[in-house]
Amino acid sequence: SFVLYRSYLWAVGACALLPLLLDLLEKRMAVIVVAAISVALFPISMDRLASFGHPLMLWDDAEKLVHDRPDLPGAYRIYYNRGTELLKVDEYDAAIKDLTLATQLNPAWPFPYNNLGAAYGKKRNWNASAEAFTKAIELADNQHLGTNPKPYFGRAIAYEGLGKPELARRDYALTCRVANKG
Repeated sequence: SFVLYRSYLWAVGACALLPLLLDLLEKRMAVIVVAAISVALFPISMDRLASFGHPLMLWDDAEKLVHDRPDLPGAYRIYYNRGTELLKVDEYDAAIKDLTLATQLNPAWPFPYNNLGAAYGKKRNWNASAEAFTKAIELADNQHLGTNPKPYFGRAIAYEGLGKPELARRDYALTCRVANKG
């Protein structure tokens, strides 16, 4: 629903139809109609530009469309994307909330677990961080998505925080092996 809402498919038809309709009017009336349309669309355009001005604002706007309807197809991606943006601006509690919701809406998708592990790590909640990274690794393995070094690296940091240097060393070594292949 978000993609269709944002794609403005109607704009193509309106742009094609407008010149034909204006051609039916006398020149002065056509100028008045174009000016009126421009004035009417200006506030809407400014609102859309504001939403697209920053990814966090964009995903906040998108979340308003699914807030009371998380069962809509793809709603989990909105929470994942907003959680990811919140993580980037150091809003860890809000990021954890959105990323947790994304995992609840689509528990088989590994990517929110990876970012959830990072958010917990930023809060130094090492147990939750290690659990989230482990879940991301398990889901990616089960789905044969290949080995991504990021969750192993994040889990190694969490293991260090937990005082488990051997487990951390194992994940650091795996991270280096996987990262050097690319």
